[in-house]
Amino acid sequence: MYLVLMQFVSKIVQLDSNVWGRAIPVPSVVEIDPDHRRYMVKINDHEPFHGGAMPDGQGSWFYTLNKQQVKDFGLDIGDEVEVTLEKDLSRFGMPMPMEFEELFIQDVEGGGHFEKLTPGKQRNLIYIVNNVKNPDIKLRRALVIVDHLKSQNGKIDFKALNAEIKEANQKAKNMRS
Repeated sequence: MYLVLMQFVSKIVQLDSNVWGRAIPVPSVVEIDPDHRRYMVKINDHEPFHGGAMPDGQGSWFYTLNKQQVKDFGLDIGDEVEVTLEKDLSRFGMPMPMEFEELFIQDVEGGGHFEKLTPGKQRNLIYIVNNVKNPDIKLRRALVIVDHLKSQNGKIDFKALNAEIKEANQKAKNMRS
């Protein structure tokens, strides 16, 4: 369920950042609620995507675009785009993978740890699982994340988690060989 909130025209810009590449600046006349910055972002006639408004440090906001979005939408720096923002009323601000959801039903302790995380950390973990298409890999990542949360008593050590995911991938690869 989405509520159309605002529409505007903007131009794609290159950010001077080691973290983000291209972005859509939000014009200053558009008011973003700092307490609810998650929106469904529709660019031109493309399917909307979940996005979080990022502050630019000068009182304005922007939405980032990843490389795949830039490619899929056929966009480049300086391109003018029509943007529609709809309040994202989904629970996590992004789609929850079925593999993760099912695992939390079966593993109450792991699910409990996940529920206690901040929304941003929940989205980070959801992204890690959703970032692959193969359902076997999604499930493997979900299992590693739940085991990590349980072994760390609900905390996340992202460096250790990445190492654990790599180790699980290597074990799976060795089993296939």
